[in-house]
Amino acid sequence: VVFGRQPLGRFARAALPAQSIGLSTQSSLAALPAMIDAARGPLDLGEEKPAIILPMAVALMRATSPAANLGIVLYVAMLAGVTPGLTAMIAGTLVAAVISLASVSIPSTVTFFITTVPIALAMGVPIAPLALFVAVEQIPDLLRTVGNVTYDLAATTVAARRRG
Repeated sequence: VVFGRQPLGRFARAALPAQSIGLSTQSSLAALPAMIDAARGPLDLGEEKPAIILPMAVALMRATSPAANLGIVLYVAMLAGVTPGLTAMIAGTLVAAVISLASVSIPSTVTFFITTVPIALAMGVPIAPLALFVAVEQIPDLLRTVGNVTYDLAATTVAARRRG
């Protein structure tokens, strides 16, 4: 909000409808029209820039995914008694970042294994315990989606304010 030159209160009020849609659908893609409305309306970012920046942000940027997926794998490692070394942590972080770019904007319960198994394999963590987490994945995914929607709107605010 600072770099996008938006007062925090205005940004929070503008983001709330998109965050609500993201929370209720678990999909930042479903919140895209509300994000565009917020960017064009209360955030006053113009017509063109949000129409270009926001779809790219929704398609490519899942700011919360790498840390959340890495956290899940680290928790499984702890449960399994595996202590990943520095090399495994670096490999897991890199894989998590790449996987987040390649995953689609749908609820993570659908893509849970696609996004966590490669990280676990890169870190030498057993993958069988991951099956236990599918049952509770919906709860953290709600918060991740709200985080992604907020990040996409904030990144668009900063990018739209740049000259050029």
